[in-house]
This record gives sequence, C-alpha cells and structure tokens, in this order.
Amino acid sequence: DETVQLTVHYSAEKRDLQVPVSRADLCVDLKLQLFLLLGVAPSRQRLLKGVELSHDSTLTQFYPAHGKRPPKIMLMVKPPSEPGAGLGAKQGMELLQGLQAELEVQTATTAALERVLARAAAPDLSRLHSLACGLEDSTMKLLLTLDSVEGDDNVRTNRKALAKAYNALLERLDGLKDKAKPI
Repeated sequence: DETVQLTVHYSAEKRDLQVPVSRADLCVDLKLQLFLLLGVAPSRQRLLKGVELSHDSTLTQFYPAHGKRPPKIMLMVKPPSEPGAGLGAKQGMELLQGLQAELEVQTATTAALERVLARAAAPDLSRLHSLACGLEDSTMKLLLTLDSVEGDDNVRTNRKALAKAYNALLERLDGLKDKAKPI
C-alpha cells in the first residue's frame, strides 16, 4: 500500500500525519488509521473537505494526482450520541432510520478493522483490541436504544430485522476482539 500524506486539522491545531492508507481505501479506513494515531473513535470522527466525507467514499475521490499538494482534511469530533429512549410510534420510524445509518457506519468500521488485521504488517494489537471493544460497547448501546423503539406492526417488523443485523455485528466484533487480543 502507498502511504498517503494528509494534513489533518484537529482541535484548532494543525498536525501533519503520515497515514498508512492507499488511495483506493475507503474513508472508513482513514478513520481507523486516525483512531490508531490520535485515539479518536471512528464513530465520533467527522472528516470534512468542503463537505463531510462519506465513510464509503474512496480516497481517490478527493486525493490529487501524483506531484500535487496533498489535501487538507478537517477532523471534527462529534460528542457521544445519546439517542432518546421511549419514543412513541410517530417518531419510531425516524429513530429506526437513524439506527440503520449508525449500523452502516459500525459495519463499515468493523470491515475496515478486519482488513487491517488481515494485512501482513503487525498492527498495534492493543489499539485495535480497544477499538473492537469500543465498537462492541457502542453497538450494544445502540441495540438497547433500538429495544426502546415503540410503534405499529411496520415499526416492530423493521425493529426486529435491525436487531438481527446488530446481533450479527456483535458476533463479528466478538471474533475480532479475539483476533486483536494482545499477547
């Protein structure tokens, strides 16, 4: 993989970071590397380059051709999310849509973690284990929030399908925790 040089602005200080990702990697891979460098969980990172970068966009979409100046990326940290519990049926579908979006971010971050663990170079296992534990914890909190969603048959059907997806993600994270467990 080609090491990409990015200038990351973080908390009012400008930091130049060597980020070991390839141009073909996804932004979620960059978020994982920033977690390893800075300790900011991927689910709390907002990467901006004019607009917020989607977790599933590739770095080639915003990184210039060889020989040009590297991009400047703004890293903003989101506060921990605390979705409201016990919402009524009217707000149930909106909350389910938000939980579905969170599931997509968690799943993409988990896939990026799996790719990092599969690479030949020995990663910092304690940081990766910490990330897997953090992902598991936040996924469990989201699952508990999901359990509080009330509504009609349509809401309950969607909630049940989403709960199955969250449980499958928890199983993947459990396996990753074992792989990333420091020796």
